[in-house]
Amino acid sequence: MPDHRDASALFAARDADPVGFTTRAFRWLAAGAAKGNVEDQYDLAAMAYAWMFIWTSVVEPKMVGADFIKLGLDAAPYDAVDAIVSHAEVALPHLDSDLVLATTGTPEQLTPAKVARSLEAFKAARAP
Repeated sequence: MPDHRDASALFAARDADPVGFTTRAFRWLAAGAAKGNVEDQYDLAAMAYAWMFIWTSVVEPKMVGADFIKLGLDAAPYDAVDAIVSHAEVALPHLDSDLVLATTGTPEQLTPAKVARSLEAFKAARAP
């Protein structure tokens, strides 16, 4: 990955692999979730799902084309989203449902139980 301050290198990297460049964040997230499961760090897959869920359901729908260009991202690719969902499904049974995965800045905290409920709703919304 080129230095973020080197615009010409960034454009060259994007031009060399436009799809890979603009979807890398989601592919890295899926890879991190997979590695977490392999190494018995199941919380990583649950947190990867939570981040992807917030991005795809709250942030991404409010973005317009210029926002994606500024961030150097495309919409989350289906294959990466499906991989993150699958990794979370594997991980959740291994976690205590009350484990605090993250604090939210509100009285509520992110727990595997909340991730599981979100995951079921997310899958139901995507079902054909």
